[in-house]
Amino acid sequence: MPVIFFGLKEADILKNLINLDKLKKNKRCQHQEKAASEYWDGIILEKYEDRKNHNIRTLVLKNTENRPIKITELAIDRSDLYDKLKVGDYIKKKQGELIVRVVSDSTESLTRLDYDCKE
Repeated sequence: MPVIFFGLKEADILKNLINLDKLKKNKRCQHQEKAASEYWDGIILEKYEDRKNHNIRTLVLKNTENRPIKITELAIDRSDLYDKLKVGDYIKKKQGELIVRVVSDSTESLTRLDYDCKE
């Protein structure tokens, strides 16, 4: 006899969980595509979790034209890049790529953004 939770059968619950997993993967892939489409080049002026926007991880860069650029695409990145960055670091990412170059205290490193997107 099938188990029923709140009017749903086990098969329906499993189907909904699978659909939820697909939705999460799709969202991760959307973030990856958006991050890849962006060009970053500047010095980090601010690093914070935006309380007004679901505590989303946020960076503000000063670009070569002295304009502030807000970056929120590290919100679900799994590379731990956000945790390693600090105010004053220089970062650069080419459009169409997921590799980020970081210069911090005269040390240069490369990090590949990871959104766990497996299409």
